[in-house]
Order: sequence, then structure tokens, then C-alpha cells
Amino acid sequence: MAIIVEEEKKRISWFEITVVIAILLFLGMATYYLFFKPVPGMERIIVAPELESISKVSKITLDVASVTDSPVYKSLIRQIQDSNLGVFGRPNPFASF
Repeated sequence: MAIIVEEEKKRISWFEITVVIAILLFLGMATYYLFFKPVPGMERIIVAPELESISKVSKITLDVASVTDSPVYKSLIRQIQDSNLGVFGRPNPFASF
């Protein structure tokens, strides 16, 4: 009498295949929306009136030489004294007390 030993055939689990396909679809859609889809509305920016005045101020040029050479600027005196810094910490912070 012959004994036939066969390996058990592995059945295809449709649930596992469906889950893997769903994960791959999700990752593909997320990659598309994050990196490749154009951003809507960026070409139509409406500028508020407050921002228009800010853009006018940002275009002003300042001549530093005219300010520093001004007699009014040169007549300014310092009202506050420089503070004297004390000694901070110990000379060797790792030494024992």
C-alpha cells in the first residue's frame, strides 16, 4: 500500500487581497493629493485694502546716510547707562560644594 503525502494547498484569502488592494489604493490617492494635485484657488488671490497699504509701505526706500548725518540725530544723547554685569556662576561648575 502506497502512502501519498501531499502538501496542503494554500487557499487564496480574498479578504487579505482586498485589504492589500485597499491599502495600496489609499496610499496611491494620498500620494496624488499630497504631491501632484494642483492647489485650487492660488491663482485667484483677492488682496484686502489693508494689505495694499502694507505693500505701499514695503516699497519705501530709506536713505540711511540722510538719517545718520541729520543734525537732529546727532544731537541725541543716551539717557540710559550701560549696566554692569556681575559674575555669573562659579569658576568651575563641576566642582563639589
